[in-house]
Amino acid sequence: MTEQELSTVIAAIQNAGSTPEGLQLATTLFKLTSDTLALETIKKLPNAENVSEVNVVTNKQSNNKKKNYLKFTNKEIDAMSEPVKILLIYSGYEIKYRTIKNTFQVRFRRDGYNIELCGKDLNALRTKFLTAVEQAIPHKKPITPLLKDYLNEWLSIKKTSVKEGTIKG
Repeated sequence: MTEQELSTVIAAIQNAGSTPEGLQLATTLFKLTSDTLALETIKKLPNAENVSEVNVVTNKQSNNKKKNYLKFTNKEIDAMSEPVKILLIYSGYEIKYRTIKNTFQVRFRRDGYNIELCGKDLNALRTKFLTAVEQAIPHKKPITPLLKDYLNEWLSIKKTSVKEGTIKG
């Protein structure tokens, strides 16, 4: 890739904007540019013909697999609250679903959220998921108390059954 081509790609990424579509476009441009640069580097290596053919075959095989991700429309994205947008869209989390016995199952366990849902219809499951994320409260890991704090709490509970000398000491 020449410097002019790289500067054109950088300008396109900068002009993409901060909308979800713009971020998706920027991500795609980054991936395509890195793939192009990697292929050019591989071609410069000795025995490059064999290496590039193997990479192309593995890429074709990996593209044949169907990936099940929940996809949201622009209206749904606009209707999301700002914390949910930050969590799902801007953080780049992909919400996978699986099918078992004609039911769709979604699990989302990240950043303190623990959401598990299932349904027969994928569209209904997507709306269920959005409402569940809106209503969910993330659970933070408790901070391990210090021994001093633990003993003070224990003494306040046991104050009636412990002698005054123990409490003062």
